[in-house]
Amino acid sequence: MKNDFDLYFSYYLDQLEHEVKLYDKETDLWITKGDIKNSAANLVLHIIGNLNHFIGAALGHTDYIRNRDLEFEVQNISKLELLERIQHTRQLVSDIIPHINNLSDSFPEGFWEDTGTIHNQLLKLLSHLAYHTGQVNYHRRTVTID
Repeated sequence: MKNDFDLYFSYYLDQLEHEVKLYDKETDLWITKGDIKNSAANLVLHIIGNLNHFIGAALGHTDYIRNRDLEFEVQNISKLELLERIQHTRQLVSDIIPHINNLSDSFPEGFWEDTGTIHNQLLKLLSHLAYHTGQVNYHRRTVTID
């Protein structure tokens, strides 16, 4: 099961990286218009913050401190830096998930409002990643097609 989580987190982070690379103009990553309230870049920062918090800090005991509001407020980080952060997060997740002792254990306290097993919380995190990766795809197609 841990191998499946590792595989799918890597898959969606690869997809996210691919989507970011498809933006020809770096400024397009930051566009918001109409009903699109979050830029693709801010969604990327949100995904990275989420995984660094819930997998890195909670399960890997990193010193990451999340500022969720900032994930949606920061502007104009370069495309290259976004890609580097995605790659770093992919490596972080791949380093931590295989070393989880038991997916049936309770997720560490203080990270979620609800309780659950590590397995259930990883399912939530994977769904969250897939959902926002789809939003980035939609954003890219919406803002780059004339």
